[in-house]
Amino acid sequence: MSIVAEDIQSKTIWFNKQLCLVKDNFIKWLQEIGHEVVTTDKSTKIIEGLGGEYDTKEYTILIDKNISVKIIPYGIWIIGARGRIDIYGPSGSEKLLYFRMGDKIVMNVDEDGWYWDDNSPHRRVLKFSKDIVISLLERLQ
Repeated sequence: MSIVAEDIQSKTIWFNKQLCLVKDNFIKWLQEIGHEVVTTDKSTKIIEGLGGEYDTKEYTILIDKNISVKIIPYGIWIIGARGRIDIYGPSGSEKLLYFRMGDKIVMNVDEDGWYWDDNSPHRRVLKFSKDIVISLLERLQ
């Protein structure tokens, strides 16, 4: 099975749009719960065996002038998921995975979208939402 250049390009465009959406929602939800947020970005490249090299961005979010969180794209070709984004903070990292409803890797995916993998042994994921941002912030501080 060969992957054509147009397919790779459409996947990278999709992934970069999704990355921006995750970043925008993360910032919006932080602001809704009362945090002051300053964001910067920098261009970066990802090299994946299947898709080769492509351009993307990393985002640094300064929360309340004292907590720095980074949103870093991990990749598109992920076994069992359609993409992965890592979120790093002072005390560690968390991962978001994109699942589609028909994917059978995890049981509780009831709609397409980004899910937080809480590293439980039961392979439980939770839909990325404002409540998840609160939990992520607690774990990343």
